[in-house]
Amino acid sequence: MTYRWRATYTFDYPLLDLPIDICDIRLCPAPPELDGIPRAIHCYEFETAALDRDAQQEVEKTYLVRLEQLTELSAFAPYYTEVSFHSLVLIDGGGSTGYPPSGINFRSGGKPYVPPGQPPDKLRQELLLAAQPFVELQSLRDEVREPICRALRWLYRGRDYRLPPDDKLMYRWIAFNSLYTLLNSVDGVDRSERASVREFEERFRHEVGVLVDGAHPLASSGLKLDRGREQDVSLYLLQSIQAGDTLVTQRTLECIYAARCSLFHGAERPAVHVSNIIMSVAAAYLDLYLRKALRAFIAFCKTNS
Repeated sequence: MTYRWRATYTFDYPLLDLPIDICDIRLCPAPPELDGIPRAIHCYEFETAALDRDAQQEVEKTYLVRLEQLTELSAFAPYYTEVSFHSLVLIDGGGSTGYPPSGINFRSGGKPYVPPGQPPDKLRQELLLAAQPFVELQSLRDEVREPICRALRWLYRGRDYRLPPDDKLMYRWIAFNSLYTLLNSVDGVDRSERASVREFEERFRHEVGVLVDGAHPLASSGLKLDRGREQDVSLYLLQSIQAGDTLVTQRTLECIYAARCSLFHGAERPAVHVSNIIMSVAAAYLDLYLRKALRAFIAFCKTNS
């Protein structure tokens, strides 16, 4: 006898009229009873051969793997998107429909936002276009794909509006760490953390461009490092902004690195106190940078790994 399970996930994206398929994930319009908020539903069915403890662990693992995939996809969505409600029930098991009785249910308070007046076909096309790196990611080898997926999940966690600024920065830096460490591995080179950040930025500078928005507060924040050259990272960023050169993004990332060192410092000594305002600016800039860099990095890995 087999037992069939249905996992249901709510994807807070305004897919209003037709289903859409991204890899093996089908997103369907949500029923109107879900608070009247525009959402998409994904249902995933699978089977187990038993209902014992081992089978329940298998169910939980399968359920969470699909949840992770949806959070990875949400990191590419063009608007703020949360997997905000999900449940798991047994739908065919010899009369045990609905076991466990309440399912496994979670709910978190997201704030999905879409500019008003967007037609459904435009929203679908935007999501399909934005999801292309996610599709390409599935074809990579496990040892390359998994660090990128890990970065995407940390980016997803960092978008929770309830997090304080230092948590957001930590989550996004963990995502960044996963990417530049993978680049070092693909290159077969052992770099220091600061050198890794520089190499990553330089490698994808052409695709990402020079990001000036959000850099000015960091240039006036007095952030410093205590090792290597150019220790006064805020001063060097200010000089790059004033000169309008191509090093603005790299030096902004070094300021963010200095802010991160006030939370966990690695090879650097702990930085002086960094205000929540600067933490918030640093987290927002890093989020923007990583979203732009991810596309180029996935394309690079597809070609070079």
